[in-house]
Amino acid sequence: MFSWKKSHNTKQADESVESRSKESVHIELKEEPKYPSAQGTIELKDLPESKSFERAQGVFELKPESSAPHIAREPALSLGSGAKVDSGEHEKYVLLFDLDGTLLDSIDGIYHSFTHACGVEFSPTIDEVRSLIGLPLAEMFVKIGFDSKEAQNRAILYKNHYRKIYLQETKLLPNVIESLIMASGFAHLGVVTTKTALYSKHILQHFDILRFFKVVIGSEDVQHPKPSAEPILKALCSLPIAPKEQVFMIGDTIYDLQAAQNAQINGVWVRSGYGVGLESRATMSYDGVYEAVSAIRAQAKQYEEDWHATE
Repeated sequence: MFSWKKSHNTKQADESVESRSKESVHIELKEEPKYPSAQGTIELKDLPESKSFERAQGVFELKPESSAPHIAREPALSLGSGAKVDSGEHEKYVLLFDLDGTLLDSIDGIYHSFTHACGVEFSPTIDEVRSLIGLPLAEMFVKIGFDSKEAQNRAILYKNHYRKIYLQETKLLPNVIESLIMASGFAHLGVVTTKTALYSKHILQHFDILRFFKVVIGSEDVQHPKPSAEPILKALCSLPIAPKEQVFMIGDTIYDLQAAQNAQINGVWVRSGYGVGLESRATMSYDGVYEAVSAIRAQAKQYEEDWHATE
């Protein structure tokens, strides 16, 4: 857990949130988008001069020319089942995917890069590497036994080797393309990974699946990676607003599930990757991403039927 640096408006924002705890926020979409979190201008009515907007247990300060709201302190997404975008139709779902072990089988490239960086005398076993996937790279080397300074040096060796082999030694897990085609029919899709966004986008483009995603958040995009909520919340700032019940983080490690819990969204564990025995930590568990997306689609279909029934 970490704490955000408070902005100069934090006290004023806190007073704004407290004074409006029993009020509702009206969100109205305009034609020319300014805030990607709503894909349109967020117009706040009857607010104090602080211009702050409660979207969770933290405060986002809205700045007109900013690409995304500034996070004044660590928030936990909690839009509530009644939160609506005034778009004239029911909201799409939001599905965020991890990469390694969820969409990609990347263990060969990761393991070979580790053995190259560690040298023969310090080389971990493939099972040791597998158990660390999902952590930031330097932290993985610390877990192996290097001090923090040496871990940074080894991480550089890792990256120099990995960039030479990662495309050849990475493959899609079964039914990923079919899963993404299915998911794109009822949800907005994003990637939240501890890989760098640079490598992630290259891999996704290599397999011709980058086109499915509206946002890719990697390690260089945040100060605090998973299991912090920050990468999930940053991804959500680039996607249309949806009720938290319709937002899912799909991943294979404990770090994915902890990040989902910290962001107060649904955490879906897939057994196809590197985590083991995480059923109790997940909202839902499935053998692979196809089964997970199929189950969420069934839920979305039922939601749509219920929504139309109330019109």
